Amino acid sequence: MNMEDHPPFSGYSSMGEGHAIVGKPRSTAVPVTGVPAGGPGSASAQQGRPPRLAVWLGWAVAASCLAGWALPAQTNAPLAEPRQDTYQLMPQDKLRFRIEEDPVKSTEPAELLVTALGEVSFPVSRGFDTAITLSVLGKTLEQVKTELKARLDADYYQDAHCSLQLVIQSQRTAQVQYFGAVRGVVKIQSGEKKTVTDGLFELTVDDYADLRRVTINRLDPVTKKAQYLKVNVQKVLEGDRTQDVVLQDGDRVEVPQKTFLFR
Repeated sequence: MNMEDHPPFSGYSSMGEGHAIVGKPRSTAVPVTGVPAGGPGSASAQQGRPPRLAVWLGWAVAASCLAGWALPAQTNAPLAEPRQDTYQLMPQDKLRFRIEEDPVKSTEPAELLVTALGEVSFPVSRGFDTAITLSVLGKTLEQVKTELKARLDADYYQDAHCSLQLVIQSQRTAQVQYFGAVRGVVKIQSGEKKTVTDGLFELTVDDYADLRRVTINRLDPVTKKAQYLKVNVQKVLEGDRTQDVVLQDGDRVEVPQKTFLFR
């Protein structure tokens, strides 16, 4: 657009971050050097004026262009925080912990770190060295709070109220191993959620993979016992998303080959 074709603007108000307010156009009346024959209202005078609709459209286009120039792309927007109600804890996560009924009062909560083994030692009071150690790997904050409260109420408090928050999310990348008819490693960034089906199609799936009989080999973080979860990926692809399972760090996913019977 050639801005010289449009009357200038009177100015702008001070611009806030990402905002601009365009002022009203100032008068652009041109000194009249002559009046066409027949007077101002004659047909010849009307022919010399631009159509009113065209003038308003010109102002609208100019204003939208200037508004676009005054709205630069935001490059310093904060990263989205993980949802604390669904986030599954991982090693190197940092937590803030407080017991409301602790007889030793403090204005600052204790900061605790999830160990490489996926465990956290929760002090029963700031005035004692005694702690309750829980395996928190793969659990949500609410699951940990429920388990911790049961342990505190059983041995130390009548009705403990715990405050537990995720302060720093680990930047470690989780890994899931696929083997059998589909082979490879799927990496999951901290806070990211991937399902068995998502992981499969990051790898190479051929016609020999039996997607009806996929098995997840998983170590239960609480009991330390092996779990075997069956997933019918074929039904997921047909639209039944309830068949899908969210992957966890350390999972091993077996994809068997199809069995062909020749007669």
